[in-house]
Amino acid sequence: MRRNLLSCCALVLAGCGGLSLTNQTGSGGGNTGPTVSVAIQDNIYAPSVMTIKVGTKVTWTNHGPSSHSVTSDSTGFDSGALDAPTGNGYGGMTNGGVFQVTFSTPGTVTYHCMFHPAMRGTITIE
Repeated sequence: MRRNLLSCCALVLAGCGGLSLTNQTGSGGGNTGPTVSVAIQDNIYAPSVMTIKVGTKVTWTNHGPSSHSVTSDSTGFDSGALDAPTGNGYGGMTNGGVFQVTFSTPGTVTYHCMFHPAMRGTITIE
């Protein structure tokens, strides 16, 4: 319920800033439009700067050794803590935390990691 409340608040705040977000989720979404992936690793977002088209779903996946977040500087989305990948006991690794947002109006979004404020990213939506 807390996740649903946070998602609702994020969508309301996003609308106030002139930027519309949809399909904000921690694990997936129903978007059938274009998708872009961002890797989180060793205190960087890769890529950290990108330009996308309206309707694009951006997926962040934590591949780094510690928890990270994807926290908007102004539009209200926040992934919360995205766990680092961990060993699964069989010599393999589990996937790290995943966060997705579909950007549905033009604008520029800047974001950071709440644990590592020097980690920064920028998305321009055309």
